[in-house]
Amino acid sequence: MNPFYEEKEKRTAAGLVSFGFTTVLSLLGLYNWMELRTLIVTMLAVLKVDPYAWQGIDNMTFLMAGIGWLAYVFYSQFYLRKQALAKRVLPAAALLLACHLWLLVLCRGIPALFGVIGQSHALAMTLEGAMAFLLTLYVLSSRRNHRVAGLNRDQRG
Repeated sequence: MNPFYEEKEKRTAAGLVSFGFTTVLSLLGLYNWMELRTLIVTMLAVLKVDPYAWQGIDNMTFLMAGIGWLAYVFYSQFYLRKQALAKRVLPAAALLLACHLWLLVLCRGIPALFGVIGQSHALAMTLEGAMAFLLTLYVLSSRRNHRVAGLNRDQRG
């Protein structure tokens, strides 16, 4: 077979896989963006910030979160494509998903500390926290296994 064709086929497959994961993760990022906005507005009310300043604070944080989300989408596409070429796309996607879940737990947990969120969100927040913890453990164990495999490969010569 042609090695150039195989390399191009491998890069195309990595691009498609990373595009699919990035699409799903960016939609979850949009949800986190709205949760972050809700967190900001809730904290403005809890901390008794002047209501006339709310609009400006809300607009600026919405804009900054949007820029952060866009940067995240570009970075996740690059990162997932790079990991797909190295055949480590599943731990990479799990890492990004765990980051989303930790952010979601944080956005819901801070108002819960102030007693703003009721009991209905407690179960959802517990499940999100458990999923984030399990995904984090998976990522850490896969990195450890990858490092051990690399050490064993180096010892063989």
